[in-house]
Amino acid sequence: MTTVFQPVVPAAPEGPQAPLRATPIDARLSRTYYFDGRLLTAADLIRDQQYLDRRLLDVGRGLGDGIVEGLELALSGSTLSVQPGVAVSADGRTLQLDAPLLVDLDDRATLAALNTGADSDGVLHSGRFTNGLYAVALGYAEQGSGSAEVFPRDFGAARGLNFDAIDEGVELRLVPLTVPAPPLPALAARALLARTLVGAGRLDHWLPADAVALGVLAIDGDAVLWCDPWLLRHPRRPDAVLDGFQEDLLAHYRALLAEVLAERAGASFHAGEHFHVLPPAGPLPRACVDPVRGQQTFFPAECRVQLVPLRADDMEAVLQSALALAPLDLDAPQPAEVLVLVALDASPYANLAEALLARAQSDALGGEDVLAPVVTLSGETDPASPWFPFWEAVPEGRVYYLRRPARAAADGLAGIVLASGYTVPEALPPPAPEPGPELPPPDTGEPPPDTTVPPPEIVTVAVLPEWLRSDALARLRPAPEAATREQRSVLALLDEEQASREGTAAGYPLTGSVSAALLHIGPMTDSALWPTLAALAGSGGSRAIDTWLETFRRAEADGADVFRAGVAAGRELGLDTTLLRLWSSIG
Repeated sequence: MTTVFQPVVPAAPEGPQAPLRATPIDARLSRTYYFDGRLLTAADLIRDQQYLDRRLLDVGRGLGDGIVEGLELALSGSTLSVQPGVAVSADGRTLQLDAPLLVDLDDRATLAALNTGADSDGVLHSGRFTNGLYAVALGYAEQGSGSAEVFPRDFGAARGLNFDAIDEGVELRLVPLTVPAPPLPALAARALLARTLVGAGRLDHWLPADAVALGVLAIDGDAVLWCDPWLLRHPRRPDAVLDGFQEDLLAHYRALLAEVLAERAGASFHAGEHFHVLPPAGPLPRACVDPVRGQQTFFPAECRVQLVPLRADDMEAVLQSALALAPLDLDAPQPAEVLVLVALDASPYANLAEALLARAQSDALGGEDVLAPVVTLSGETDPASPWFPFWEAVPEGRVYYLRRPARAAADGLAGIVLASGYTVPEALPPPAPEPGPELPPPDTGEPPPDTTVPPPEIVTVAVLPEWLRSDALARLRPAPEAATREQRSVLALLDEEQASREGTAAGYPLTGSVSAALLHIGPMTDSALWPTLAALAGSGGSRAIDTWLETFRRAEADGADVFRAGVAAGRELGLDTTLLRLWSSIG
């Protein structure tokens, strides 16, 4: 009898199974595996060097490229100078300059000896610079040093020599740009190039991956025209920073503005004379603003400019918060809200704020200081202005501007309280008669009359403020030309409601709904807002407008801007596609 033993296979344990894994292998991250008795070659050790170098580059790319500190570029005559500093290139390489670097652009013999490769043909041609724009860049460089004896691998070969070490460092490069140099004076050319070159330093088609831009050089006729140390330059930051372009534009604008102010010698001017695009926040020349006269010359007429005092210690935080907004395009100006901020110390700010608050409480429009656009500051000053005793003491460098987002309280209706009605109080009771001797009533044989005084009737009347009447709304919120027909349609419905309900307790629901929409949504959207209000008022009246506005607010709360909120609210209520496209186009 044969006995056969059958092994028992254990059941699979219950529980989650091991996840499937896909493991891509990067050959560039290969490192040598060491063990006793292994024969090492130069290739094994070089592999480890390359592995460590690649890991360091990965860390640098994760931190972001740009200038860490220093590396200021300057041009004096024909000599370019770069101050010590640290930067990180686009491929993650750390570039460090420990001593000032000076390059004489007139020393063509040295430049020709240093630039002998094929890449130098676009810069030097027969010892002369090619006309155009150049990015001044700091790049990675390495060179061999020392000597080491190379022993032969077989007995018949001769000994040789090779480098003993590889030294790493940096080098200054001139990288030709494909953007043509504007045929304009230096200041005007640099301002025009801001639209193209500011914020473009990280793009691969401008610079090699192992270099960092320090500025831009313009050359014509083998001579240096100008050097701009802010074009293409940007501080170190990750690629995910959304407002990086605005920060670079602000730095370039500050540098150009300092030169413009020196050239204008304190005279007022229009921003479009010297700039093509403005950052969403920045310094403002004091000579271009006069709050006492209520005038400004800097911004175009399409901008609605308001004046606001601010404590000096809050200014930096307020300006930083505005850098996420879009720049102001002066070549194709669009309606925009702009705040002019005057930085004041604590005591002057408290005094001025108290005076402005007192005026606001007595002004039906909320006491806003709106600066009218003019060519030159002129006219009589107003000694009654709250700014009159403070403005002369404000020094240069204390006036700023910032672009204002188009959302609640960003229009002429800000601060208005909507009245819901007024209840007439009860009448006072008549005075009690003087007490006297009571006489018995005469006996007439009929029941005595009822002398009970009925209670006074309570009358409730809805009172409409003057500034909410249709003609006042038309003045406070004029519609753009493309929406005047729709505005007239809405105002006609308000006229009808206000005329039919005057002196009654019925209230003004359509007026309240339209005013609430105008209060919440700024005038930048009026070309789409008035047609939307006309469509809603004509189809569903105040209830339709209230529903749309509530949907609009929910979209804003979910993170949508004012334009996307208009599209989302209209789509949810089934508005016409023409209106939805209109909201999309203005945004």
